Amino acid sequence: MQDKIKKAFLESFPKGYINLKPFKPLGGGDDGLSLTIGLIGDIDHVRGNIRENDPMLHKFLIYKADDTYTAVLVHGCLYLKSANPLYAMETCKTGFRKSAGNGDKIVKVYNNFFKKLKNIVDSQKTNVHNFELYKDYITIS
Repeated sequence: MQDKIKKAFLESFPKGYINLKPFKPLGGGDDGLSLTIGLIGDIDHVRGNIRENDPMLHKFLIYKADDTYTAVLVHGCLYLKSANPLYAMETCKTGFRKSAGNGDKIVKVYNNFFKKLKNIVDSQKTNVHNFELYKDYITIS
């Protein structure tokens, strides 16, 4: 499942950042997965070398109970330039919904989400916060 999720993400964001690693829930139970994605693959290109400054940072948890996986968004949006000079930026919701099912269903959910996220980024292009720094990571057509 991990390899399929990584592959789906990199198909939509070939220069993007993905970190998928196992974690052990505090309450016990089956191992889960922590998934973090971002627009900028090279940390040296992220402002201040701080991963949280990535304009498309999303964090997810995928946990398993019995044979059912549940995927939830912990944090995520797309940061855009603000039209109001009093604000540094605005956010654009990306619309991930909590999903449950077997491994194949979870892979399909992420595959669809990554395509949707790519469309959102493409539709916003030059409105992405700090676009000038990150334009090499955004498809311009």
